[in-house]
Amino acid sequence: MRQFLIAATILLSIWSNEALAQSSNPKKAFKIACWSEWNKEPVYIETKKEGSTSKEMIAIETHTMSYSASYKYTATKPINLFQKSNDPENPYKLFKSISIPGSIKLPLVLLLKGKSGWKHQVYDIHPSVFPYGSYKIVNYTPQEIWTKMGSKKVRIAPNRSKSITLSSKYAGKSFHCMAAHNQKGKPQVVYSNMFKNRASKRLLLFFYTIKDAKGNRSVKTKSLVDFRQAVQT
Repeated sequence: MRQFLIAATILLSIWSNEALAQSSNPKKAFKIACWSEWNKEPVYIETKKEGSTSKEMIAIETHTMSYSASYKYTATKPINLFQKSNDPENPYKLFKSISIPGSIKLPLVLLLKGKSGWKHQVYDIHPSVFPYGSYKIVNYTPQEIWTKMGSKKVRIAPNRSKSITLSSKYAGKSFHCMAAHNQKGKPQVVYSNMFKNRASKRLLLFFYTIKDAKGNRSVKTKSLVDFRQAVQT
């Protein structure tokens, strides 16, 4: 009887420790997108095999300005991205380690190629933060951008973003989107386009600048669009 009680106590201790570890290291989902065409070797994440405690490396999707599938990560740890190495003893090498703030519910990791290598930005795309039917405008230009979407007007500082949700009168309707830079106190239009407002769609709209051969700057845009999946009954 004494041995049985000892064994039961040990088992309960193991189960409680495992439960504590799971609760203190909750699994969350993240997605990846690439600013430009991915011309590097495939990227991998380490994950547990289904129905097993052993781990494996799986290749992740690297789409240009399009969301990847969802992948799991441990909320209390950074997302580590790997690439294959030429070392047979260590076949994978760390490519990038990405820390995710605990306040972010569903991270989108946007990979951007910079002068000194690949960098990243993280955006929270959880529907409670970035709901369907809304728009997020990101300003990667060196100047403040004045933006008008439908009847909503916002000013966005460099390297900042703002979310916009239009009023119900725009439901299912087309509207004008315009952006301008402040040119000596007057708006200089750098973007003009028409959008259709849909409750099932959301849009991340990025403004950025490029230089031509003469060093002249011009404003360009890129966008990330996705649609709410219909609930199957």
